[in-house]
Amino acid sequence: MHAAPFVAWTAVPRDAFRVVAGNGAITEYTSSPGTVRAFCRHCGSSLFYRADQTLDRIYVPVAILDAIDRPIDSHVSYEERAPWLTSVHTLPCFIGKSDQPLQWT
Repeated sequence: MHAAPFVAWTAVPRDAFRVVAGNGAITEYTSSPGTVRAFCRHCGSSLFYRADQTLDRIYVPVAILDAIDRPIDSHVSYEERAPWLTSVHTLPCFIGKSDQPLQWT
């Protein structure tokens, strides 16, 4: 779906969720029983998904948002992580592609 080791998602109450897009820009498909995913028919970006098991919310990848109103606060489905994805928070960080260190915040 994302070809990434992890994706940051946020859950939005279904009754508060609104999409403003051009006519016909969003395409939806059933990716598995009870789960509908939406993407932009023009660029292919994943936009959101909804599932029958959580009827009260819509899940949106944080990367498509201009801003988010809360910090990321938990891991979900952590048991499904790639086995090589460990201790990411302990790795050194660098500014851009330089050797200049950057501290985790």
